[in-house]
Amino acid sequence: MKKEEKRLIEIIRDVLAGKNKSEWSMQISKEEIERVIKCARVHGVLPFLQECPVFMEEPYREKLFFYLKDYAYKDAQQAYAAETLFELFEKNGIYCMPLKGIRTKQFYPYPEFRTMGDLDILYKEDQTKKLKQVMQDAGYKFGGYNIKHDEYEKDGVTIEMHRDVLFRLTNAYDYFADIWERAIHAKGKQYIYEMSLEDHYLHSVCHLAEHFVRGGIGIRMVLDIYILSETPRMDKAYVQRQLKALKLQKFEENIRSLAQLWFSDDEKTVRTEVSDELENYALSGGIFGSRETARRNGTVLYESKNKFVKQLVFPSYEVMKTSCPWLKTPILLPAAWLVRYKRALTASRGNIGYHIERAKTFDRVEDQEQKERCQFFERCGLEDVSENF
Repeated sequence: MKKEEKRLIEIIRDVLAGKNKSEWSMQISKEEIERVIKCARVHGVLPFLQECPVFMEEPYREKLFFYLKDYAYKDAQQAYAAETLFELFEKNGIYCMPLKGIRTKQFYPYPEFRTMGDLDILYKEDQTKKLKQVMQDAGYKFGGYNIKHDEYEKDGVTIEMHRDVLFRLTNAYDYFADIWERAIHAKGKQYIYEMSLEDHYLHSVCHLAEHFVRGGIGIRMVLDIYILSETPRMDKAYVQRQLKALKLQKFEENIRSLAQLWFSDDEKTVRTEVSDELENYALSGGIFGSRETARRNGTVLYESKNKFVKQLVFPSYEVMKTSCPWLKTPILLPAAWLVRYKRALTASRGNIGYHIERAKTFDRVEDQEQKERCQFFERCGLEDVSENF
């Protein structure tokens, strides 16, 4: 762990503990302050620094606020968009459910400290056409159908309207397939639902696991797990039963242990070789890891270059259904592939080079490295990665 990473985690821990500003006695150099600010930006936790008095002194205050004003503006935009969208959905009878950061923010000591790249909302797939019309009437630009969601944008705010909670080929998909039956109405609402706290936590763990094996994770995702797992009213026995059924119990325990080591004042958590490995992995990239990690992890997910290229060029019927809602029979699969190719050459053209690099990674990664990555995932609690993710 680098010195600035250690400092940043200490600051977050003290903020969560409610440390009085008069109790701060941090001695830190100008160079280190610069590095801590940069690290906080990379990991999406910059707002926490405003609680640390040393960052409120000049000339650091001016630099911190230079970056924070963008966070504050984006947070205000997203909050307004979420509020108006949920009112719009309630008025037009669109069944919806807030996901990920929209919900997790509510558990942070200050909601604005939980930054978001976009807004994630679940809706019922049979309302796709109606939703699209409602969104476009409200001024949102349709960005296309992706694997799990439809993308919309307005005034710089991106909305991901999810048809599924998780990717359909993941091990946990079936558990969330009937989420509408377990969800409860938001207070005073008919069409707006919320997951139970337990299901929201389970989804957060599953979502983290997806990122973990694809591109990696960062401080913010570990912080989410810490804050949610510390919520007193959560039925932890139920959560553990479901994690065991989903084959994620060991993984969640390891991530939660790392979160305890970072953010808890309780010194009972013991540092292990696995927690050290997890720590290095989580700090090696940004909020969602790095592209290099994604390329190298792809050699484990897809096992071989030929398999990767085949799945990229000719995705299965199950995969294509997630990005082409109109695909109701395998007979139309070739037509769906053509739509995919057209999209790749237009809206997603920028991803072509990235996928070419991913394919080339199979030539650079030795069998031994691929084997070691697979073993690392297993030590962390994720088995059969190529089948479950």
